[in-house]
This record gives sequence, C-alpha cells and structure tokens, in this order.
Amino acid sequence: MQTVEARPDGRGSVDAALIGLLRLARLLFDVPAAAFWVEEGGRERLAAYVGDEQPIRTAYEADLRARFEERQFFVLPDLQAGDTFKAGTEPIGFVAGIREKLASEHASVTLIVADTKARPAGITDEQHSAFEAICAQAVTQLELRQSQAMQAEMMDRLSFFDRLATATQELEDASAIMRTVARLTGEFLDVSICAYADMHEDENGFTITGDWTAPGSASIVGTYELADFGDTAVSNLSSNLPLVVDDVIAQLPTAAATTFQSIGIAATICLPLVKEDRLTALMAVHSATPRIWTDVELSLIREVVERSWAHIERVRVERTLRETSRRLNAILSNTREAVFLMDEQQICIYANIAAEQLTGYSFEDMRGRPLHDVVHHKKPDGSHYPIEECPIDRAFPERAQTSGEELFVAPDGTFYPVGFTASPVLDDDGNPIGTVIEARNIAEEKRFQEHQVLLIDELNHRAKNLLAIVQGIVAQTMTSSDPEIRKALEGRLMALAAAHSLLTKKNWEPAPLRQLVNDAIAPHVAGHVISIEGPELMLPSKTAISMVLAMHELVTNAVKYGSLSVPDGRVEVQWEVDGDDLNFQWQEFAGPEVVAPTKRGFGSKMLERGLAAELDGSVRIEFPAEGVICKVRASIPKTAI
Repeated sequence: MQTVEARPDGRGSVDAALIGLLRLARLLFDVPAAAFWVEEGGRERLAAYVGDEQPIRTAYEADLRARFEERQFFVLPDLQAGDTFKAGTEPIGFVAGIREKLASEHASVTLIVADTKARPAGITDEQHSAFEAICAQAVTQLELRQSQAMQAEMMDRLSFFDRLATATQELEDASAIMRTVARLTGEFLDVSICAYADMHEDENGFTITGDWTAPGSASIVGTYELADFGDTAVSNLSSNLPLVVDDVIAQLPTAAATTFQSIGIAATICLPLVKEDRLTALMAVHSATPRIWTDVELSLIREVVERSWAHIERVRVERTLRETSRRLNAILSNTREAVFLMDEQQICIYANIAAEQLTGYSFEDMRGRPLHDVVHHKKPDGSHYPIEECPIDRAFPERAQTSGEELFVAPDGTFYPVGFTASPVLDDDGNPIGTVIEARNIAEEKRFQEHQVLLIDELNHRAKNLLAIVQGIVAQTMTSSDPEIRKALEGRLMALAAAHSLLTKKNWEPAPLRQLVNDAIAPHVAGHVISIEGPELMLPSKTAISMVLAMHELVTNAVKYGSLSVPDGRVEVQWEVDGDDLNFQWQEFAGPEVVAPTKRGFGSKMLERGLAAELDGSVRIEFPAEGVICKVRASIPKTAI
C-alpha cells in the first residue's frame, strides 16, 4: 500500500516526490515500510509513507520520536532482544532513522525505515551514506515547497491588501471602514466571524459594534464583560498581546470556554488596541470549529488591524483639518496675508485668496501637493532645494513655530522674497496634525531697506565731512586763542566724532552703554584702575551722543585735576535700571583733595543743564574731598532694557 496524505493547499505533488525517495530507501534497505515525518512551526505530521502505515505510525508516536531528541542518526538492529515495539499484531524487529533540519531552522524532516525482522549486523557504511543522501534530497524538496508556498502566500497577501486598500480608500466613516475590513478579512481567512469592538471606560466591558458572519454563523454584536472570557483574555489583551486560542475547550478553563461556545466560537484570534496605556478597542476573527492558527495568519490579522486603525485615525484627522479649514476660510478669505494649511503629510489642503495672489497659483494647483514642491523647490542657482533643509517645513516635526525670510518661485521661474511664519497645528493630545503657514511678499520692504541704507550711508558720509570741516574751522579760527580752550574744544569735537562713528557703524540704531563708556574713557586712562559695572543696556542715538560728551567732560577733568592726574587714582563707573529710569554714577577715588569750585565752568554747565535737558532727567555734580561724584538720572525707553 502506497499513500500520500491529502493536503488542501495543493502540495501533494511535492509529497509525491517524497514517495519516490521512500521507494528508493525501501529498495536500498530491503525493508517493507518507510516513512517521512515533517515538523513545521512546532507541529509534526506524517507527510508520506510506503508499506503498512499503522505499525510504523504507532511505533513512531509511541516511542521513536523521543529517540531523536538525543541523536541525529540512530539504528535499533535487534528489537526482539527486549526493546520490542508492538505495532498492531506484528512486532517491528529493526528500525533506522535520521533527522535533518531545513535551512530555515524552523522545520525538520525525519526518515525512518523499519522491518519486522531483526538485523543484528545493523547497516553498512554505504547504506548509512545512502540514508543521509536520501534525507538530504527530501530536505531539498521540502525547502523548494516552502519557497513556493511563501511566494504563493506573499502574492495572496499582496492581492488581499490591494483589495482592502481599494475598497476603503474613499471611505470616511469609521463604521463603514471597519465593516469593509471585517468582510474582506473574514472571506480571505475563511473564518466564521470577524468582529470589532470598543472598550468601555472601565476597560472590562466592551461592545461589539459590528461584525461580518459567514453563512450559517450568527452575529455576535452586543455588550460583554471581558472577565467572562477568562483570565488569559484579560491578561493578554490588557498587556497589548494577542489572544490566540486553537481550541477553547482544550485550552481554556470551563467557564471561559463556555462563554466562547455560547456565541458560537471554538477558536479565536483577538488583537487589542492600546493607546496611552489604555485598552481602547478590539478586533477578532473566530472559527466555529477548532482551528490551528498559523503565524502567517496572526501576522496578517495584526497588519490588517494596524492598517485599519491607522486609516481611521487619518480619516479623523482629515475631517478635523477640513473643519478647521472651513472655519479658517470664513476668517481668512479677506485677509491680505497669504495663509496655507498643510496636513500631517505636509500636503496643502487650504490656501486663501491672498495665497493665490502671492504665489500666482490657484488653490486647485496647490491642493494635494506639498507647498514646497510648488513654490519652493529650487534655489536661485537652479539647484534642487530639498524639503528636509527648508525651515518652513521644520515647524511640523519640531512642534515649534519657525519664522524668517525665504525665496519663493513664481510660475514664470523668477524668484521673489517672502517673510513667513510656520506654526504646527496640534490635536488635544499635543500631537502635530498639520501646519499653518503665513507669508507675505517683502520685495517692496527689501527695496525700501536698501534705499534706506543708501540714504544713511550718504548721511553718515556728509556728517563726517561736516565734522571734519568744523574741526578745520576751529583749528584755523583759534590759532591765537588760549591753547587750553582750543584743546578742550578740539577734544569735545573728537568725542562727538567718536560717538558719531560708533552710531554710524550701527546705522544709528541703539548702541550699548558699556561700549560707549569704554570708547569715551579708554584713550585717557592708561595705567589707572577703572571699574565699570552695570547691566546690558542699549541707548537711543540721541541719548548715546549726550552720554559720550558727558563722559568726555568727566574723564578730561579727572585727567587734569582729579584722580586720573595721580598714579594711584582710580574711578568707578556704575549704573542700574530703576523702572523706566537709568541711574548712572561716576565717582573718583585716591586723587588730590577736591575743593568745590566757586563758579561753574563750561563743562559743568554742559553736564548739569545741557545733558539733563537732552536726557529728560537730572545731572548732579558733587565735590566731596575724596573725589568728584557725578550722578545722572535719565528716562530710557523700555525697549532699551
């Protein structure tokens, strides 16, 4: 009798090849029976045999299987000597076997030959080699079968997911998506029921909101308690692990098995959805009869669940963004600022009228495309501008607002400057679901700024020339005047020129007080100790010039008459901010004893009257014997702090 076990997957032809190898083995060893067992995925089956099936199956399953746990090849030459296997009515006297693993390491094949008569001499070396060669050929055949099966399964899997994507891509309702997924999955896996459920807040109760059922199976839509399905169900699903049961009666306690049986389930795969450490939903396939689930089936169901829930989340996000777009459109349709709305893929799903006017493209031209690909795809030199380098598109992954200036590309290929702000759109959980981009054409601003720079440069040039002319006139006019007066006037003009130069470098924008003080006194304090202390502070140009002139008067007087006129003299300059006021103090130490003047000179008058008026504050000069003190209180803009 020669038999090949029937297989529903059409692989009998490969097992038929095993029959040919068994015939060869029986011929070489002159035995009445031979068989191949194949183990795959932890399950073993009799794949092919020649001779009488029952004795060799009984002998293998009774004891021979255990022999392969210790050795790869074995021979039992004389079983009648006390190691006899009772196989039906006739004993087996001789057995030889070998097991080989397949390349995948997850499967093996076992070859056994048996005879009713003992063979005390065992087998020859040639027979041993032939035994190994036959088993190796069987391995080749099975690996070929595995490869063909994997290719077929892959093609079936790809075809299934293609059908699934096509059937659900236009659906926008979560229930409609899950109904379609349940139907296609149930039909593909040939199961009895495919169902989906939402967990209750207590994470124990759940409601099966929809299912697909095969002919002859009843719907199980309804509300249930997870605990009724057993501790294994609660433990696995709450831990984000699948529940896989081949036979509820054999594998589960009686109470849990009864719950499954009451709704027509004999075998099941149930997968959980855990979000933020909370069990929120379930999807399951059920069989009305016991069924050995494969790893391939579990993997497919897991991918179905992941894709389905991801699609539902995407649909919800798109619906949220569309609603946001509708509301924004009502507000922004008349604004002059260009506004774009991107989804989580950085695809443009909204652009207002101002955006169309800015870019020269209609919303329909931009819809469904990354804005970067439409107006920001290349650099002025013609090279490609990768989206990964674009600061506008960093707002989404970095979850932070970005702003700056960029160059957009017009439809005719020309470039124009824009100022932009890109802000991520976050859901209730703080996850980014899109980006709002605001932009405006700043070409006119750029031209104005360039023109302003030219004007300032021209003004600075003329002011420098004017100061040079004034200095020349003073030098010529005061040739015969008192040298001290001439020197003082020239010093004041040079201080004014220095302040002007500093402000010119900064385009007449606010200048740092610390630098103004340093530049004013540095040329006069070589070898002396000067302490400068105060917070960072920016002074407007008008205030800066006044402070420079004041510092010049103070340091000049100190060099002539005060602490800087002697080697050990020193000066402390310090300031602090009090609300909107600046408190500034110059104090001299270790100089000649100070005698208060009987009348105010030009310098003192300029400080106490002119500087006070310029600073919109007060200036007070004190003359204690230890050293001159000048206290300035001035109003400063808040932006200077």
